[in-house]
Order: sequence, then C-alpha cells, then structure tokens
Amino acid sequence: PGRVWLDKNRDGRFTPEELVLDGGKGRVTMADKTATVAANPSIQVLSRNALHVVVRVSSNAEFPEDKATLSGAYDLHVYLNQPFLRVLHTWTNTNTASEWTQLQSWDLMSPAAVGAGAQVAAGGLDGALGVSAGPVSVDQPFDNAFTVTQQGRTVARGEKAEGWLDLSGSDGGVTVALRDFWQLYPKRLTAGTDSNGRSTVTV
Repeated sequence: PGRVWLDKNRDGRFTPEELVLDGGKGRVTMADKTATVAANPSIQVLSRNALHVVVRVSSNAEFPEDKATLSGAYDLHVYLNQPFLRVLHTWTNTNTASEWTQLQSWDLMSPAAVGAGAQVAAGGLDGALGVSAGPVSVDQPFDNAFTVTQQGRTVARGEKAEGWLDLSGSDGGVTVALRDFWQLYPKRLTAGTDSNGRSTVTV
C-alpha cells in the first residue's frame, strides 16, 4: 500500500518504470519508544461509480509497553481521467484507559522516483532548491511562525505556511499538501534523499 503510478505515456497501463511513489513507511514515536505502522493493512472499497472510487486502507500502530494503539484510516479518492490522487487520513487513539497519550513525532516517508536533477518548491519559498545540496524542510512549530530550511540553514521564514511541498525531477514530480497546516501545528514536510541516494518525501 502507498505505491503510486503515473501513466506518463497515457497508454492506459501502469508499468514498473512508471512507479512514482514506492510505498510509505510509517513511524510513530511516543517519548523514547517507536512503533511501526502495521505492514498488513485492511483494504475496503467504500464507494465507486464511473467517475469516482473511494478506497479505505486501515492499519494500527501499537505500543505494547504502554498498552496504547493508534488506529488509522486512509481514504484514497481516485477520479476518472485525473492525474492526481487525493488522500484523507484519520488517526484515532484507542487507548481509553489513559486520558492523554504523548507523541514525540509522527512520520510517513516514501521514496519518490522523480528522476535526475530533483528540485524542491514549497509555499513561502521563492524559487526552487536542489535536493543534492541537502534535505529541504518546511516547519511550523507554532501557529505564528514557520521556517524553510536546507541542511539546517534557514532560507525562508514567515508566520503561516501554506502547507505544501513539491519534489520534481526529469521523470515527474510529487506534491504533498496538508490541510490546516499552520492551524494544527506542529507540522513538518521534508524532501531529501535516503541512504540509497533515492529522492524521498516525508510528512
């Protein structure tokens, strides 16, 4: 799950070389403990017609020591003859024994096959930055302050980030956007490379 193909030559078929996203690896950190999102999610078709299909992918992230489980549902909206995929996600804390559950971070990283010369554009950033010079992140730590950084260097700042980031190369591109980005701070979007030199996007 999480793999995305783009029919670049519009022949109606999705081939291995047209794979854009290679499937995300979810990670949730609670204090100093890390849980990995379940590898075998359930898949359900919620609705479908000739123009629009909605598929729900459900999975859990568990912290056995804390008896905490986070239940997640990703609704994938696919539209006829549209080049984009809309993803709406909801996570629910099913640990009713405790009033609060403290999360340190929540990441979803996916390799992105965008080709050579990968460039990053983002809301609040003038122009584009090359990923080869280091990862680019949009951070909204508070509701009235955001920064765009590359390799730890601040290249832009402001109050309310637009909440989107685009990674594009010679073979295509991926744009990631989060609803209510600055309102539901803290939030972060990052584009970079992994240990194998592949371009990646992280939410």
